[in-house]
Amino acid sequence: VSQSRYRQTINDSIQCLNKNRFVFKTSIPAGETRLWKINQATVQSGDIDSLVRTLNTPGTYKITLLGSNTLGCGDSSNSQFIVLPKPVADFSINNDSQCYNAQNFALNSTSTANGDIINTYSYKIDNTSIYNQANINGLNFGNSGQIAALLRITTAENCTDSIQKWLTVLPLPQVQMLGDTVCLGESSEFKASQLSGNPVKTWNWDFGDGNTGNGRTTNCVYNKEGSYTIKLVVTDTFNRGNS
Repeated sequence: VSQSRYRQTINDSIQCLNKNRFVFKTSIPAGETRLWKINQATVQSGDIDSLVRTLNTPGTYKITLLGSNTLGCGDSSNSQFIVLPKPVADFSINNDSQCYNAQNFALNSTSTANGDIINTYSYKIDNTSIYNQANINGLNFGNSGQIAALLRITTAENCTDSIQKWLTVLPLPQVQMLGDTVCLGESSEFKASQLSGNPVKTWNWDFGDGNTGNGRTTNCVYNKEGSYTIKLVVTDTFNRGNS
C-alpha cells in the first residue's frame, strides 16, 4: 500500500471555539476501510471519505486515519488541528460617571486572545460613532445621561467577541434664586429652589457687598444703598457645581 493513499486534508487546521467545523477528507481507494480517531478515540469507521466534527473544548488535537484493504494491508496518517479558546473582549474606563462640564472619558482595551492575535478593535459609541483603535481618549458628549459603549474584537483567525459597558454623563444641578428689592438696614430673606439635577448638597451665597451666606434659605442686611449682584454657587451629591 503506498503512503499517498492514506493522506488526509483539513479544511482549516486552526479554528475558533464558538464557530468551528472541521472537515477531514481522504482519497483512499474504494473498497478499503477507513477508521478515524481523534486523540486515540474512534469517532468514525466505514467507507466514507470524509469526517466532519465540531468540538466544544479548546486545545490541540490529533486526528489519525487508518486504512486497510481486503488483503489486510494497511497504513495510517496523522495530523494536528487546534481549537482556539474564545477571545475575551474587555476595556477599562478611567471613570464611568463624569460631570457634564468636565468630561474626559478614556477607554482602554484589556482584551485577550490566547493563542491568537487581535487584528481589529471596533468601538461603537452611543450607537453611532465607531473608532477602529484599541484605546480612545478625550471622549465627551453634548447631552447628559447614559451612553452605550460597545467594543468588538476580531482575531487573525477570525474569532470574535464583544462587550458593552455604560458611560454616564451627570447633569449639572439647576437652581433658581428668589428675591426682591430690599430695604436699607433690614434683614432680608433670600431663597433658592432646585429645578433639576441630582440633589444639591451645598448652597453658597455671595451678596455682592462682602457678605456671604449658606443654605437653601439665608438672610442678609445691606447697610449701603445701591444695586448688588447676588451669586449662588451650588454643588450636588457628586460634587458637581453650578452657579
